[in-house]
Amino acid sequence: MIERRHPRLKEFDYRTAGAYFITICCEHREMWFGEIDQSEQRLSEYGRIAAQEIEAIPERYAYMEIPKYVVMPNHLHMILLMHDGNDERLSVPQLIGILKARITQLCKAAGYPNRRLFQASFHDHVIRTEQDYAEVWQYIEENPRIWAEDRFYRE
Repeated sequence: MIERRHPRLKEFDYRTAGAYFITICCEHREMWFGEIDQSEQRLSEYGRIAAQEIEAIPERYAYMEIPKYVVMPNHLHMILLMHDGNDERLSVPQLIGILKARITQLCKAAGYPNRRLFQASFHDHVIRTEQDYAEVWQYIEENPRIWAEDRFYRE
């Protein structure tokens, strides 16, 4: 059996105020969220559900902000800003778990087959500098245009 590597930074408190670059992939990188044709994004119903749920994060959690995101055919990218808040705040992994469960539940209600929608974990990068933030922002902005070169690309 393959031993999974724990992707989070050891000794890092993911409740810490700061900026995080998050990538969440569909199981087997299947293209459930739409398509990109000649750099133009066309979200499926499931892709629209994912976008709505990402946009709802700041409404549900006042100490969180999503200044930039993109829904790609088989993955999601977002910048998550965690501001200082109360002691009851969620960690980044807790938030992503809730987000993935909510998107899956709503997609199943919309007709998604009864199986996993997302991979078991997610990718994160703690954004530490303004330059890093600008580079992540640009990557998210350009992702649909460079889809054919993306490491998650599938035809």
